[in-house]
Amino acid sequence: MAVFSRSLFLALVGFTALSGCGKKEDNAAVENGDQSELAAEPALIPGEKSFESWQEFDDAKADGWESEVFNDQASGVLKKLDKALQEASSVQNLGIFGEGSFVTRTPETDPSVATIQVAGGYVIQRWQMLTGSGIRSEGAEAVLATLREIFYPPGHRGARTKFKIVSVEQGEDGHVSTGLRVEAFAKLAKEAVEQVSHWRIDWVVTEEDQGNPLIVSITVLDTEKTTRPHSDRLFFSDCTRTALEADPGYRTQVLRGLPYWLERQNRRRATDVYGFPGIAVGDVNGDGLEDLFVCESQGVPHCLYVQNPDGTLSNRAAEWGVDWLDDARSALLVDLDNDGDEDLVVAAIGFVLVSSNEGGRFELKATLSCSEDVTHLSAADYDLDGRVDLYVSAYLKSQIEKPTPFHNPGYYIDSEGGAGNDLFRNESLSGASWKFTKVTEETGLDAENRGQTLSTAWEDFDGDGDLDLYVANDFGSNPFYRNDIASDGKRFFVNIADGSGVKDTAFGMSATWGDYNRDGAMDLYVANMWSSAGKRVTSQEEFKPEIDDGERSFYRHFARGNTLLKNLDGDGFEDVSEDAGVVMGRWAWSSPFVDINNDGWEDMVVANGYITGTGPGDL
Repeated sequence: MAVFSRSLFLALVGFTALSGCGKKEDNAAVENGDQSELAAEPALIPGEKSFESWQEFDDAKADGWESEVFNDQASGVLKKLDKALQEASSVQNLGIFGEGSFVTRTPETDPSVATIQVAGGYVIQRWQMLTGSGIRSEGAEAVLATLREIFYPPGHRGARTKFKIVSVEQGEDGHVSTGLRVEAFAKLAKEAVEQVSHWRIDWVVTEEDQGNPLIVSITVLDTEKTTRPHSDRLFFSDCTRTALEADPGYRTQVLRGLPYWLERQNRRRATDVYGFPGIAVGDVNGDGLEDLFVCESQGVPHCLYVQNPDGTLSNRAAEWGVDWLDDARSALLVDLDNDGDEDLVVAAIGFVLVSSNEGGRFELKATLSCSEDVTHLSAADYDLDGRVDLYVSAYLKSQIEKPTPFHNPGYYIDSEGGAGNDLFRNESLSGASWKFTKVTEETGLDAENRGQTLSTAWEDFDGDGDLDLYVANDFGSNPFYRNDIASDGKRFFVNIADGSGVKDTAFGMSATWGDYNRDGAMDLYVANMWSSAGKRVTSQEEFKPEIDDGERSFYRHFARGNTLLKNLDGDGFEDVSEDAGVVMGRWAWSSPFVDINNDGWEDMVVANGYITGTGPGDL
């Protein structure tokens, strides 16, 4: 099937939902307080169609995708399996196992199991099925007992398992083989256990029982098990409510969902529904405590949360003169005039506001004209003149454009639908008016500058003393600009993505630098999307049958997930994503390197998810 249908786009992209991260606490905060000020949430985001008949939109059978039809059927069987494991029920009347079914796994007591101790009491065990090894349990009852021992041990609380089918291979005589990623979590009396495994399940579909495939065999290919005793501290705890609930705006502004504000706006950008507003962290008042600036959408005042000595936050935006109502996407707290305090840069519709920190108040110093659809700001002294310059990234050319030309496959490969990014050189003089000059063309950054950019990251990757620039584009390839110097002393940039092994064409969401292997060279991590549906669909013969294996591999890369590029001592990069085990970040956004446990090694934190809608078709 050569047609690139809307249904296939959804599968390729792998729509996922941010399923209530922190939602219970926020709801509890509303339920336990006075609700008189809270208006009802709108039924739908403005312009959103009802999804009562969403199955008609995404009908795998009607589109001729047998692999996706089987995925739906097998997923139903796996739900029955998980329920049986949770309820410790018998195999009788379950109807999901074929004759002679069995499960094969490697026991935790196997000498080949690698055990890793980490800070905070965490213990990680990893093992992989070797040829001819493993314990085989035969018969449906034995299969259930073995899986229950693995995922639902006696005395567990709140156990849950999630099955994601990543491949479907249809054989002869009704036999089908699937690859799965299996995630399981359980709380025991003294510890919490999380397991991530990869399975192969072989199925049979009989003529008498179409639509209900039966499990013939389960092979646990590899497992990573993380155990943490309850007595040890967590790495993170959600303190949002504790830090903010004393501020009056917590209930009237923070707890409002995005649909609430979109319904009340008279001007919207096409990409507003993605919920882009960003934040900036810095010490605005010089007391040694980090403060927080939060961008908001049109008509909603921006927030400047100043940290109190007890760790709570108070919104001082009005006092500091930054409670603007302009729609904003990104902000920076950075010292632009070299006076020792942090100034504020905010990207609004069509312009960037640059304000000086005057001690207790921000004073607007410059307004920089730019795209209507700015997504990201970054700062760096690219020309080494001692003044921090600004790089402004954008998505669409105009706010009235709709990002929906998905019917064109070239859109993914070489999209030129972006607004173009801009570099502003800081030419301000001490004690004089602030001046920023647009030098995009002058520096060569106008080359291959029409991607739909979501993030940028500066770093001296080659150790020559100046900062180079990586650009993460949502569609099309990601440019990598090396910072060079001409014979006349002027700085210019050259896109070396193709020749350096750093080119990454996928759904680029963010980029971050860090020396993950501690070899002294900065490595690059790029957030994209991991999609089980995309993995299944792009591996089928029906997907773009006219393309060769090389092109097919290119499309599969879109669903692979995140990319880790190892710096080869300034002489190019090597893609080590799979070996490092860091591709799985779901629908990833921000992805910084952070030494979480203070052991000297750079860890990764990946923010993932999407806006949860109101219709039953929201995946």
